Amino acid sequence: MPLSPRLTAHHALATALGRLGDRELADLVATGVSLGTGVGGEVLRVDVEGRPVFVKRVRMTETELAPATPAPPRTCSACRPSATTASVTFPVPAPGRGGNWPCTP
Repeated sequence: MPLSPRLTAHHALATALGRLGDRELADLVATGVSLGTGVGGEVLRVDVEGRPVFVKRVRMTETELAPATPAPPRTCSACRPSATTASVTFPVPAPGRGGNWPCTP
């Protein structure tokens, strides 16, 4: 069954946007026509493959801009390398238990 014209257009736009890298996407947003400012940010219109796309530019928070914090080192005997090996073998958590490592506080 063929897609509706609206879904066909959506897929085409999603594909076109998905092909853009970060720099290309930023450049596209920079060319947008401002339509005003709403709750939380500026509203823009950009053209993608001849179709209007509405963009909401939202400021990132300090938490989002902060560098990622590395996970603390594992310190239990199950996760610590032995004196005779150069690598660490981590136990695999049981399915559905997430990151329940022996040394997880």
